[in-house]
Amino acid sequence: MSTPYFTLVREMRDAYNHRLRLLQSARQCGIKPTARLFQTTVPTVRKWWRRNQQQGLRGLLEISRAPHHQPGKTPAAVEHTSPTVVYRLGGMSLGTPNFEIVIR
Repeated sequence: MSTPYFTLVREMRDAYNHRLRLLQSARQCGIKPTARLFQTTVPTVRKWWRRNQQQGLRGLLEISRAPHHQPGKTPAAVEHTSPTVVYRLGGMSLGTPNFEIVIR
């Protein structure tokens, strides 16, 4: 028995060739038989089929899953300054010392 599609793709460094074979099989056999052959779902085969239809062979490449917008990200102007750590001596605390980061 062959390895399921998702397991194979997860362990591959570059799944481009595997997706290309998947599309070639879909053209020859059809979508459902290809899904059975590659042990994946019909929506997965359709997803790569549509991407190939819309973007050509570039559509078979991985798309970054990184977020496009990070609302809590530190601004670049502040990010490149070096922070100074200032320790404050608190009262009679036995826990970790209090400190604050001051950017100068």
